[in-house]
Amino acid sequence: GSERGPVDVYVSNNAGLEWELAGTCSNCGGIKTIAVDPYDPHIIWAATNSGARVSRDGGRTWSSNLISSPEVRYIYGIAINPANPAIILAASTENGMLRTENGGQTWAPANKGLNSRQLHTVRFSLGNPNIAYVATHDGVYRSSDAGQSWEYRSAGLEQVFVTPLAIHPENPDI
Repeated sequence: GSERGPVDVYVSNNAGLEWELAGTCSNCGGIKTIAVDPYDPHIIWAATNSGARVSRDGGRTWSSNLISSPEVRYIYGIAINPANPAIILAASTENGMLRTENGGQTWAPANKGLNSRQLHTVRFSLGNPNIAYVATHDGVYRSSDAGQSWEYRSAGLEQVFVTPLAIHPENPDI
């Protein structure tokens, strides 16, 4: 997609052997991250150039930006809590972390402990859903309270500008 234009969303139901157009997010601009609800594969969240958006019909139709603050646009990362999909973290490249506990109806800043508001990838641990990590312009941070607060965890990194990150599925310390 373009900076503000439409983005086609494709799905595969056979391990990636074939892809089909699910739908188009008309005003998404670029999609940075997609997350699928662990309990309902028809609920798909997208971090986009124009906010956090959700499809509740497998990608056919998309909501408008669910974050009501007009200055929050660029969402780079989005993560769904694996034990409670109503808890979602949205990592903004301009405004820091945003968190919802009600499936996106309301969002609140969750920047306690973060030194940067320029965030990238955010992930919940599958092995411990209270643990989350976020990659930022100035390093990696870890949360032990499902994204409510953060601790700096970048000792040993030669470069602290981090974009990708992964968490071991069973051990959140790896």
